Parts: sequence; structure tokens; C-alpha cells
Amino acid sequence: MRKLALVLVLSFLFYSSSSLAIAEDMGSATDKPGVFADESINITATVEAIDYQNRLVTVKGPEGNLLTVTVDNSVKNFDQIKTGDTVSIDYYASVAIYVRKSDQAPMAEEDDIIETAPLGQKPAAFELKVDEITATVTNIDYDTRSITLKGPQGNEMTFNTSDKVKKFNEIKAGDEVVARVTQALAIAVNKPQ
Repeated sequence: MRKLALVLVLSFLFYSSSSLAIAEDMGSATDKPGVFADESINITATVEAIDYQNRLVTVKGPEGNLLTVTVDNSVKNFDQIKTGDTVSIDYYASVAIYVRKSDQAPMAEEDDIIETAPLGQKPAAFELKVDEITATVTNIDYDTRSITLKGPQGNEMTFNTSDKVKKFNEIKAGDEVVARVTQALAIAVNKPQ
């Protein structure tokens, strides 16, 4: 997803505010191990220059850094962007990994929702993407703390786990390991206030 990669680049160039919740143990709320981590970034920049013919926009971040980006042809309302407009970018990502009992086959799925501003308004877009993959525990060695997982395509991989994983001894063959990654991105161009 190119837009999400762009946000990460912008966050390094225009660092405004960022928060990271370090992976926290979810095992206390369930009878099986699990961890959760999330991060959010908010960036505000000002449009300094626009080249409508080549679809280039130069923005200035809160630290005074300048960045020129090529705006994809799929972006509606490009002609509505004016010098002095502000661009706000909000990005959120989370990862949850947990173990649950299951009698279903491993699977992988993706949901993606995209909304854009109506024609004639300043450019804006929102995207929410959720990826989830499950794998079945086929073997577990409590002494060496290794676990073998069978994925949705039938491939098996063995992993060694840290001794920081709590309740490891409660994972059983046949349990399901779920990894869910959620990403949300909102970009809006606004008139200066």
C-alpha cells in the first residue's frame, strides 16, 4: 500500500506527534497467550507550491522541512489544492496476536474500505485495511519453547518463543494462532484558518 508507505516517510520528515503502545500482554484477559501493539501518527503540513501540469505539490512540515510529492492521477479534486492550504495526515496501525481454540481450517483474509471526497471539494481520503491470518498449532515442545504452525496454504513453520510469552504451557496442538493487522489512514486538504 503506497499511501501507507508515504505516511511513514512523511512522519520522519515532518515529525509532529507520534505515540507507540509497546506490546502488552493480552493473556490476562483470556485463558491463552496474546499480545497487542499500536501506533498513531499525526502530521500537519502547509502547501508551499503547486505544479498543476506535472501534479507536483511542495509541502512544509512543522519543523520547516520541505517535501515535493507527485500526486497520483487517481486523486480527485487536485485542482482544488491552493498554496497556503494545510494537509493533515492521521495514521493508525495495530497488531494483535493471540491464541484461541478452533475447529476451523487456517485462513487469510483482507478487508479494505476507501472513501474519498466528492467532486468539487478539497481532496480528502480515508482508508481502513484489516488483514487477518490464522494458523493451526500442529506441534509444541514446552521444554525448548518451540511451536509448529500450519498456515492457510498448508505450509508448516516452526518458531522458538521467548520466555516472556506468558501461559505458553496452555497452548495445545489444535489451537489457532491469529494475527490481525489494522491500518487506518486519513488525509485531508483544508483551507488555511
